[in-house]
Amino acid sequence: MKKIFIFLFLLGSLLANTNSNHLKFTEKEQAWINKNTPITYVYDTDWAPFEWKNEVNRHTGIISDILNIISKKSNLKFEAIHTNNWSTAVLLAQNNKVDMYSAIPYSSDRANYMNFTSSDIFHYHACFVKRSNDKTAYKNLQEELINKSIAIVNSSSLGNSMKEKYPQAHYIEVDKTEDGFKQLEDGHIDLFIINSATANYMINTKGYNNLEIAKKIDQMFKLKVAISKSMPDEVLSIIDKTLADIDQNEIDRIYNKWISPVDTAKRINWKIIIYIIVITLIIVLFLLYRQYLLYKTNKNLETTVQKRTNDLEDSKKKLKNINATLEHKIKEEVEKNKLQNQQLMQQSKMALMGEMISMIAHQWRQPLNIITLSTVKLETGILLNNEISNEDIYNITSEINKQSQYLSNTIDDFRYFYKPDKESVTVKLEDVISKSLSIIKASLISSHIEIIQEYKSKEEIELYENEMTQVILNILKNAQDNFSEKGIKDPCIKITTENRTISICDNGGGIPEDILEKIFDPYFSTKDEKNVTGLGLYMSKTIIEKHHGGILHVKNRGDGVCFVIEV
Repeated sequence: MKKIFIFLFLLGSLLANTNSNHLKFTEKEQAWINKNTPITYVYDTDWAPFEWKNEVNRHTGIISDILNIISKKSNLKFEAIHTNNWSTAVLLAQNNKVDMYSAIPYSSDRANYMNFTSSDIFHYHACFVKRSNDKTAYKNLQEELINKSIAIVNSSSLGNSMKEKYPQAHYIEVDKTEDGFKQLEDGHIDLFIINSATANYMINTKGYNNLEIAKKIDQMFKLKVAISKSMPDEVLSIIDKTLADIDQNEIDRIYNKWISPVDTAKRINWKIIIYIIVITLIIVLFLLYRQYLLYKTNKNLETTVQKRTNDLEDSKKKLKNINATLEHKIKEEVEKNKLQNQQLMQQSKMALMGEMISMIAHQWRQPLNIITLSTVKLETGILLNNEISNEDIYNITSEINKQSQYLSNTIDDFRYFYKPDKESVTVKLEDVISKSLSIIKASLISSHIEIIQEYKSKEEIELYENEMTQVILNILKNAQDNFSEKGIKDPCIKITTENRTISICDNGGGIPEDILEKIFDPYFSTKDEKNVTGLGLYMSKTIIEKHHGGILHVKNRGDGVCFVIEV
């Protein structure tokens, strides 16, 4: 069976290679062919029977068949670029967006950007088409074409040539070839200039029986393949060699195929049928041999499958036990991590509480001084029996009430800060920053720190206000401590907002690059105090990224550092 299989395979290969060509190419030409690079080309989508775009958006017609022969003989690969009209195709070629015209007459304008094959891909006579009831002989065209309305295809080289040769006629441009035939049939024009092949095709196959060829013009139009000047010279020489190798009988067969339908029986290619039969036989034999191998191995597989099935059942039981244990451990670890995060959050807030007390002291110092001075002024007036007017008493008590209200508001601010967030609120970033500054601003001012605020964001954002306040306070307090430790002159903090971003930058000298990535780690701190927890920035990053789905990152810039919050 193996020998028969090999014999049939060799027979099929022999038949497959019966069409192999004997063209000889240079090393450069063969090297380009071996690249298998597609050559893109444009064609006239309405130029039957030479070429057109059929109902399934494919290049078809005489030129398409000849290109297929060139491809088979040379192994070149062509790729059609489909357009809606000839004008668009010309623009693509002129702008070097494609590699080739499939078939086009030579002209000096086109020669500026295209190289033409020396061999013709096809040639034809032009002709005038008239209605059958038109009795004009059209023997002396120079006189008989005066004031005749003649249709030409828009942007066609044939039309341009006829306009130059017979300027005495009146020319009407049509977008499509069939438009010219319809207008001639309906009596809107007197003549239609088109190539003789298209005229025969439309009259014989498209039902324009009341039209006929009035006169063939002696001028021969030669269609050539045009290659972009940007393409290597060997591409043009390959196509030239292949065109020269195509037998004229083959060209005539293609022409007759499209001009007049051929009997189906005459189209049968027995070589292809034999080839298909041989290939089918090879496939059947291969499937039979494969079936035999499958049957032979199936017996061995049955035992193996049964054994693997038993092993799989045992593994499933073990995996089930492992999954149950793993699920329990995962639940334990999740609860443990949740509790740990809650403890860290609380620990961070407690660490911040000591700093808050210091902030309260700064906030209260000035109001208490004012209240003390007011009461001393009142007591002194009483002890010295000075006359105190009702207006003075009113002013003193009003000032005491004003400062007391400020103290009360300060207590509310701190009490609200320590109240846990249960629900998010919609608020402007500017308002959150202002609330944070109301807590720490007095402490910053006492440290002679300048605060610059630049708000460009007016957007209202949903967030946990107290948690965001904690983040801002952590960053501001760290900047204050850094100024104090380094003895920075003219310390300054700039707070800006834009869209959904808060930037807090200082001039405190920055953070060493070797620890820049570590400052968000838990329990990491650059401060020497024993009561420092190292949790502030860690919890700030956790709040922004896990609770708000945002980003908190830091970078050195200029003479300081910038913390950027994106929510």
